[in-house]
Amino acid sequence: MSNTIFNLLIPFSFFMGGILMWYSVLKIMRNYVSKIKAKYVTDETKIFENLNVYFKNFDISKKKNFFPSSNALMEPIYAFSKCDLFINHDSILLVGKMKSLLHVRDINITVFKKDKANILGTIFKAVQCTKTHIEIEFTDTRFEKSITAMVKLPKDSNMLELLMDWN
Repeated sequence: MSNTIFNLLIPFSFFMGGILMWYSVLKIMRNYVSKIKAKYVTDETKIFENLNVYFKNFDISKKKNFFPSSNALMEPIYAFSKCDLFINHDSILLVGKMKSLLHVRDINITVFKKDKANILGTIFKAVQCTKTHIEIEFTDTRFEKSITAMVKLPKDSNMLELLMDWN
């Protein structure tokens, strides 16, 4: 009898340990995103939520360094399809979102500043507007090619007016 209970507790403890580890990773990423938002978001920042996004020229296998760095949880991966966009005169924040454990969570953040690299080596190049998308082109020092974030425009938004002075 006790052997059966012991055999049931082992898989259950591995399962619960995995869930706790995943939750702690999500909490670390959420806290990091919150810190960066607090640093860059001001009263004049316009927020566009739950936008669809696609990344062109992003291939995780083309990463310059195969092994993760010491701050790997803070590095953007660009493997999400929903995002929030925070735009002001000094910076654009692209916050990636994912659904996990029944909630939509902020998983990583990319900061674009005019003519400057951010802490993680993301350098803004250009922004182009089409009828349906905004294309934000940037380089990430961890990858060989430049990456383009294709963000679908929300209906009836003033996002284009905000991005005119970024070119």
